Amino acid sequence: MTTFTNEKLTKKTVSLLKNAYLGGCIKIGRKYATDKTTGSKMTLYQFAVIIAANEYADLRDRVTNPDGSFDKAGRWYPDNYQDCCSAIRSPSRAHPYSLMTHCRTAAHVAETWGVDPKDVKKVAKTIK
Repeated sequence: MTTFTNEKLTKKTVSLLKNAYLGGCIKIGRKYATDKTTGSKMTLYQFAVIIAANEYADLRDRVTNPDGSFDKAGRWYPDNYQDCCSAIRSPSRAHPYSLMTHCRTAAHVAETWGVDPKDVKKVAKTIK
């Protein structure tokens, strides 16, 4: 298994994991996530990184789009505005997709899931 730079999770991330996989084939415990079909076990941090890497790969490859909406002038704004978004220029008529482009980055996805962007990129490299 890949070694990650940081194995700490926030309560928000654990809550996201539980809500995302409630009633699925993954059992979320206090420290570990267990696949009910295979019995394989991983830490919650590893599980969060895998989820974030899959989400990042889909956004990067334009399989999915980030959640957000357009205003009347055609500027796009995200539904889940994170701390990392504040450093990005506000959308304008000349640059309506500045935040959409940012929301496709590993840094934004990692911020959403509360994991390290380096870990997300490391795992996303293996996803094709």
